[in-house]
Amino acid sequence: MKKNKRRYDEVNYWESMADSLVGLLLCILLITFLLILYLVRIPDEEYVDLEQGDSYEQYDDAEDGGGNHSYGVSYDEEGDEWEDEQDYEENNGGGGNGGDDADQYQFEDPDPGVGEGDGTDRAAVFVQVVDAETGRTVKKSGLEFELYGANSSLQVLSTYYPKKIDYKKYETDETGVFYLPEKLPLSSYYLHGLSAVDGYDTADKTEFTIDDCYDWSDPYVVTVALYPSKNIIRMKLVDLDNGEPVAGASFDVVAAENIVTQDGTIRYKEGDVVDTINVDEEGYGESTELYLGNYLLRQTEVPEYYAKNTADTVIQVKSKTETGGTGIRELTEEKTSVNVTLTDALYETTYLSGAGFTLSSDDESMTKNFRTDEEGRFTVKDLKKNTTYHIRQVSTTSDYQADNADYSFTVNGEGMIDGEKEANFQIRNRIIRISIGVQDKLFRGQVSDVNAALCDTEGNVIRTWNTTGLEQTIEGLKTGEYTVILDGDKRQENKIVVEDKTEIQNFQFERWTTADLGVILALCLFIIGFIAFMVIFMRRAHQRKPEDKE
Repeated sequence: MKKNKRRYDEVNYWESMADSLVGLLLCILLITFLLILYLVRIPDEEYVDLEQGDSYEQYDDAEDGGGNHSYGVSYDEEGDEWEDEQDYEENNGGGGNGGDDADQYQFEDPDPGVGEGDGTDRAAVFVQVVDAETGRTVKKSGLEFELYGANSSLQVLSTYYPKKIDYKKYETDETGVFYLPEKLPLSSYYLHGLSAVDGYDTADKTEFTIDDCYDWSDPYVVTVALYPSKNIIRMKLVDLDNGEPVAGASFDVVAAENIVTQDGTIRYKEGDVVDTINVDEEGYGESTELYLGNYLLRQTEVPEYYAKNTADTVIQVKSKTETGGTGIRELTEEKTSVNVTLTDALYETTYLSGAGFTLSSDDESMTKNFRTDEEGRFTVKDLKKNTTYHIRQVSTTSDYQADNADYSFTVNGEGMIDGEKEANFQIRNRIIRISIGVQDKLFRGQVSDVNAALCDTEGNVIRTWNTTGLEQTIEGLKTGEYTVILDGDKRQENKIVVEDKTEIQNFQFERWTTADLGVILALCLFIIGFIAFMVIFMRRAHQRKPEDKE
């Protein structure tokens, strides 16, 4: 009974219907995919020029006012017009040297008959950028040019495979060359440079005339000659102190590095002397035209009374169009000088003014007098070269003793003194100083309110003062014996001897003071009291002994 019941169960139609829908959907997807493939494979309309150079367009500067250029009309081999207003693709990698499409263009002529088919003779053109002085190729990529016809109309050339690309600009590859993308009709043209090359002037116009047919295997060669940029060094020499022009100097111009142009030519080697600049009466001088780079100005001739600039001055020669490329470099010249400073021999920060000095030369061509200013200084300038000079002190100030030494120096042929532009002499004058103090006998401290007098050997009073608890300093004494009298008591004269020394000479005198007497009295009382105490103590001790025995 169970088997018969299973045989008559209901059938599931939904499962079979779902399978059918899935299959239908897959069929629709397959048909859609095949349709997409078909549409993708439909080729775009292309115009392929089997013979290069059969298309030619112009931008006429005259018609467009020399500014906005409009595209011309292209023609096919039968002279029929292309589609109006085609979209032109600007490509700065023109000439077959830049861009993926341009790299695919092969410069091979499928038909050896140049110009056959349109009745026009044409030529393949190869352009190379060279140094105008050496003729070597300037291996610089990305140098842009425009091509103009004889009537100054901008030429637009094209490549046609795999699609048409038009070029208004053409640029060099890494070797500094390029091909024009198609052959040109025989005529006159010129290339206009758009790019600036480091170290070179921009090529404005390179004119050429094609008068014969040339194939890609043996093209017509156009050489764009770039002239290396040059400039001059302009300088002005002035006095360091007053800014006045200095004449009579000369400077060598030395290459600070290898001066190399883009064509790889070493114009100057590092250390080469490439020119000499002579300074005129106005302090102005300039070099000849130099290649761009870094140079040193090295002084060779030194003006009279001036010291040579031993440090080279670095100058960068820039192109005339750069900022600062035509400026004047100001250099300073410093006179040979000698600075003299007069100070106290004991206190170096005490400057002595009003002291007199003389300057003389061995050849007796110069004798000058100088006097120290408030800062104890004076400066000597306008010194001749190859001359020895002497400085001597002739007078001093106050009670100081003049320095009688001879200070000499020599100015060499470069205006230097011992290898320096200036020399410094510090001269010291000495004055005799003594210090007198009155101290108590016990504690050695300075005593106040003591009248003191300093007298010479003849009894003349030189100075009197009352002590204040500090030592009294006296300056300007001469060497010899002196007498110090305290509180007018001439019976006790204190003799001192003053010597010729730079250091302060110290003299101390002792005397009894009230404090000293008070201390002595207190000490005496203490001793007496101590003795009395001991006597009493001993007596009491002696009186107790008999009692202790009993």
